[in-house]
Amino acid sequence: MEAVQFAAISKRYDSFRLDRVGFSIPEGSIAGLVGQNGAGKSTFIKCALRLVAPESGEMILPGVDPKTLDRIALSRFVGYVPESPSFYEWMTTGRLVRFASHFYPDWDWSYADALMRTYSLDPGKRIKHLSKGMRAKVSLLLALAHRPPVLILDEPTSGLDPVMKAEFLDELQRLVSAGEVKAILISSHVLSEIAHVADKIAVLQAGRLVDYCDRDSMTRGWQKVIFQPPAGQVLRSPVLSGARPSGPGMRMLVMRRDDTNVMDELRSAGASRISVVEPDLEEILLAAVRDGGGQ
Repeated sequence: MEAVQFAAISKRYDSFRLDRVGFSIPEGSIAGLVGQNGAGKSTFIKCALRLVAPESGEMILPGVDPKTLDRIALSRFVGYVPESPSFYEWMTTGRLVRFASHFYPDWDWSYADALMRTYSLDPGKRIKHLSKGMRAKVSLLLALAHRPPVLILDEPTSGLDPVMKAEFLDELQRLVSAGEVKAILISSHVLSEIAHVADKIAVLQAGRLVDYCDRDSMTRGWQKVIFQPPAGQVLRSPVLSGARPSGPGMRMLVMRRDDTNVMDELRSAGASRISVVEPDLEEILLAAVRDGGGQ
């Protein structure tokens, strides 16, 4: 069963167009939204949440009439963690939580208190004295405490150190596994994060959705070709110019398995020591983001 569907969301600016981006996330899943800076990830999320008015399209939640979902109504069903949350710095953590609770009729105080303990948050500590990692946990608590079925996160680990980042991502997986949320959408330009947590992956390029599939399908659809180039020849080829170093004197290409033209061009260019191996998911995502999912 689908936990949430994004239906053909579009938005036009002077120099950018989000073009009918749509996909759905099954219950029990984390979907990663990837793309280069400027691909439209934040625009898509803000349009879906009605923080920015889309030209067309909408978020669809099972059993909820889309016509009733304005920005305020959506906040009951979706927990949102922005890239740079704005807090009242003078408040203590406890006071901020009490303040936020007044905006949600479904606020669950027992759950909020449990999250406060789980995240080791001191209710008497002022927001201005919290580390970035602790602020990220406060944001997650505020997004979860009213028990929304869907959680949407826009670059939530920006600025976190590696340890805090790993803890944050592990917590997302725990939330879905425990059924505390039905589905999560997380956007990031850090591909290793998406490779770590995502069950399904959406690739945006210049405002267009160029790929959306589960991680296993994505892994099966790509291969990594390692080869030794003939001196001064391969880099002049338009197809092969994207090859990257792969050890002394060797280069590599991550490409779709059905792309036979590249293999033919490698051989005709005089490449040697050609081998095909399995790429890891981060390498696949990098190729998909750069090349538009191979389309």
